[in-house]
Amino acid sequence: MRAIVDRIVDGIHIVLLVGEEEVEMILLKEQLSIDVKEGTILDVNFVNGQLQGVKLMEDSTHNRIDEQLKQLRKRQRSKYNRNG
Repeated sequence: MRAIVDRIVDGIHIVLLVGEEEVEMILLKEQLSIDVKEGTILDVNFVNGQLQGVKLMEDSTHNRIDEQLKQLRKRQRSKYNRNG
């Protein structure tokens, strides 16, 4: 099931929005075996309300956009001066 990391509270709790309805689930950071940040998209598996598995969705659109933004920020700025 798809989940998005909505926010990280006090560096301890991770708030996930799970599924199509974006049901809010709160986990302890130590429950995840991977490092996440706000906006990270995960594939999670819950059984009886307990987290059983989690995987980072590498091909997610959000992760690709983050990478493109990083590349754009690294580019050299234009030397053209509009106010010239």
